[in-house]
Amino acid sequence: LNLIYLAILTERVLILPAFNPSHFSGGSPDTEVVDTTFGEVFNVPRLAKELRMPILEWWQVKDRKSTTVDSLGCWNVWQAVMEHSSGPQYSATPGKLNIAQRSTDHPIQQTTTNVGYERRNCCSVCLRETMALAFPEQRNRNLRTPSNSPLLGLSLPPNEQLLCFDNLYYTANTNNNPQGFEFERDYSTAWRLVGKHLHWNPRIEEIARGYLRRTFGLGVDATIPPYITIHVRHGDLKGACHIPLDECFVPLSAIARRVDEVKEELQRLKNITAAHVILTSDETNITWWEEVAAYRWYHINHSATVPTYGVWDPVLIDTAIQSEGKGFVGTDRSTVSLITARRVKEWHDGAVRSVKWGKVGADDHQGRSDIDHFANSLTEICRIFE
Repeated sequence: LNLIYLAILTERVLILPAFNPSHFSGGSPDTEVVDTTFGEVFNVPRLAKELRMPILEWWQVKDRKSTTVDSLGCWNVWQAVMEHSSGPQYSATPGKLNIAQRSTDHPIQQTTTNVGYERRNCCSVCLRETMALAFPEQRNRNLRTPSNSPLLGLSLPPNEQLLCFDNLYYTANTNNNPQGFEFERDYSTAWRLVGKHLHWNPRIEEIARGYLRRTFGLGVDATIPPYITIHVRHGDLKGACHIPLDECFVPLSAIARRVDEVKEELQRLKNITAAHVILTSDETNITWWEEVAAYRWYHINHSATVPTYGVWDPVLIDTAIQSEGKGFVGTDRSTVSLITARRVKEWHDGAVRSVKWGKVGADDHQGRSDIDHFANSLTEICRIFE
């Protein structure tokens, strides 16, 4: 989102990279899991039309069959974000622009220059200052001795024509927001100007509808009833738990209470009866799933998804299904839950809740919790995983 938003601010032509499968294989350069292009996930023509700007993908810029090693100087934002980082964030993208076709790697040689601003705490690099590097005055003022490229051994300054950054995830309009990470707030410009326009590729939408109909036991052309989705993220968040996991993560009864709140709100404000509830989770504990069964919530059967569609599709299908629900219950401090909650609110004027975690009774409360309660600062998560 921030890359697209930065293209709007700088009035430059946007070039979108493919998604790297770091969450599937640890991000190793030797990974056998292929990238998936941005356009295979999102509806790029619709995005370009709604944003009224040209959008390219890397496969359209560089011939996938090329064996030429191109040199490209970039700005190192990561070190300005992560205080203890010793260099730019690793990315497989420069070295394998065409790996989606499983052919010979076509690397783009990448060298980096540190952003010349006072080092800040995690999650607080200012987009305004980052944007300024696209223009001669601030670019020239902040040039430093760049690192050598690992492939060609060259030391290149940031390219003036092709603006390049190693990572823009932890950037915002302001760098000292007392309310936490800006993207979590309802006024987030990255969401309002970009995120809400990022709709799924029609192929993903159609596959997701098929999974929904089969999950609910409906015919191939049947109307899909209103439903609520739950996203329970446990996997990597276990590293943030310093107490036993059964005390760190909330019981299913707390999640069920949130589901009931969403059902009540939809009935009261929209006159919508959402009897169908789907749970998605990265939890692998069999006992936990056996307890889930008692709530009679649906879950998506992905036993044939990877062989049929590919390793990316379970995640994409689940997320597309979540975003099309009338209601949503997510995990506090989860980026996936935060973005899904925004989609449900923006696209369907739905009801959303988040489930807090981290200690015994973390989600014990009375009353309503809407999208703003996803706003436990990602600064905390950033600090935890440093």
